[in-house]
Amino acid sequence: MTREEAIATAKAVALEQEWPWREPIFARKERPFIILGRPYWRLRSSADRRGGNVNVYIDCRTGKVLRKAFAPR
Repeated sequence: MTREEAIATAKAVALEQEWPWREPIFARKERPFIILGRPYWRLRSSADRRGGNVNVYIDCRTGKVLRKAFAPR
């Protein structure tokens, strides 16, 4: 899964949940452990602000949404 695909998936999740989706977007590929574990994308909207953030974690291999949350503050 590319960065652009991950962002598109996260945006779709936000729209489905009726959460606001604002730029800039923070997107980083991570692993639970340095060597082990399945890689995942960690995405956050409104990355330059505190509050109003959509947080989505997506499995890199399957594209499955692992976690999703909205921080309304």
